[in-house]
Amino acid sequence: MNPEVTEYIEKIDQPWQVEVCNRLRQLILQTVAEVDEVKLYNRPHYKKNEQYLCVFFVAKNG
Repeated sequence: MNPEVTEYIEKIDQPWQVEVCNRLRQLILQTVAEVDEVKLYNRPHYKKNEQYLCVFFVAKNG
């Protein structure tokens, strides 16, 4: 697990959003072999074979 992604998730304000991100993260890391977890543009990105699988973007309360 990438510590920068852990830090991103820990800074999320809403506990339910933290829970969702942690669940999705675990699902991705457990099911996608050789996935790369990186933080780009201040957001977690998941890549495999240099192709993006998904990006976390957490909406903030306005």
